[in-house]
Amino acid sequence: MAIEIFDSDFIIVPKVSQTVSVQAGIRMYDPAEQNIVDQYIFSHQMAVGGSVTTIAAAIGSMINKSAAIREVSYDAGIIYGRRISPSWYRVSREYYRKPKKDHNLAEGARMMEVNDWEAAKISLLQAVETGKKRKIKGRAAHNLAVVHEVEGNLAEAKSWAQVAWGKHRNKDSKEYVYDLNRRINQAQILEQQLNQ
Repeated sequence: MAIEIFDSDFIIVPKVSQTVSVQAGIRMYDPAEQNIVDQYIFSHQMAVGGSVTTIAAAIGSMINKSAAIREVSYDAGIIYGRRISPSWYRVSREYYRKPKKDHNLAEGARMMEVNDWEAAKISLLQAVETGKKRKIKGRAAHNLAVVHEVEGNLAEAKSWAQVAWGKHRNKDSKEYVYDLNRRINQAQILEQQLNQ
């Protein structure tokens, strides 16, 4: 791995702010295959310290310039590390836990609480198919999307979230479709990185 481009700026705007920016170009080589595995040029910027109101404060800021550039450079390295290295992150999802008047939706929610995903799918699918109200069907479809996401089947989760929003007008599912699209895109990037 080589840092092929590195440029830093320390900008003081009197009475406004102090900003440090770093531009880095990083290449990762595979010596055995003699090719470039990854190449990425990016910028990172951070406001540091407070506003500068006097010449003495500006001179004092210049003394801290190298420390500020080191801090922003470190952050830039972390950003690049996240690009090339898979990492875990926690995702929380809301689902309908206390449905009124629908036995199948209630049972599916209880099965979700005890991590019995297969039983939850059976009950929730029953609620979608036999529910008497659009609201019940939308909530059951939303819960089915959550169950499929937990199981790692993002395409099926997206499909159920689309049904919940598009067919049954469950408002919570609209944003959930976008979340699932982001996860699907991230999974594709991860798969690509792991295959390199």
